[in-house]
Amino acid sequence: MLAKRSGFSLIEIEEILALNDQGALSPGAIENLVGRFERQLAALLEHRRELDAAAEEVGDAITYLKGRIAG
Repeated sequence: MLAKRSGFSLIEIEEILALNDQGALSPGAIENLVGRFERQLAALLEHRRELDAAAEEVGDAITYLKGRIAG
């Protein structure tokens, strides 16, 4: 399910499913969902930037350590 893979909490998933179970979503409910997904996307992109920075630092450390081995 998209909401689970997107990092929403179980409570948030439950709320999203409840909105979806109402059948035809009102424009307000759709706007609410769009806002939730936009905020989650922003959080995921920030997390990706943090992970990329951390991976680069680990790679730099590996390069440094291998250089120390080689002398």
